[in-house]
Amino acid sequence: MHRLVYEARNAGIQLAIASNDVAREFLLTDHRQLRPEAPRWFSAVITGDVYLRQKPFPDVYNLALARLGVPARRAIAFEDSAIGAQSAKAAGLFTVVTPSVWDHDGDFAVADLILPSLGDPEEPLDPADERRIGAKYLDLRQLAAFHSQRCGRTVEVSRRVD
Repeated sequence: MHRLVYEARNAGIQLAIASNDVAREFLLTDHRQLRPEAPRWFSAVITGDVYLRQKPFPDVYNLALARLGVPARRAIAFEDSAIGAQSAKAAGLFTVVTPSVWDHDGDFAVADLILPSLGDPEEPLDPADERRIGAKYLDLRQLAAFHSQRCGRTVEVSRRVD
């Protein structure tokens, strides 16, 4: 995921985080793997302590989209849980799921794209997933193509980390 965040940032795409975590928990999790300046890369960071209804309700995504000023049809959500995928789809987002170890057997039927990982040059996707997406790893070009096939529109990227 971090590779894709860097790609999106370098491409000038707005980024947002929409997490059920409260701010304190959010700051203590794997977000530290990004560069120290990374928090400034996100135009919106919405955590569970700033909205009333948590996922699977769409509130967190709706708030993130409002802060970005981006309509849902032009955004992509990345999720790792079934309730997160339900939340993103309820907000009208194209949704990519990489199931977490805690929710690997969840019901992800609502997702637009499900992959075991996003892959990267050093750890490409397995051959079956590579054939399915047409590349060794998911990048902005593939995302735009999948989004366009599904939604017929160009895309911004909304990022969820939780």
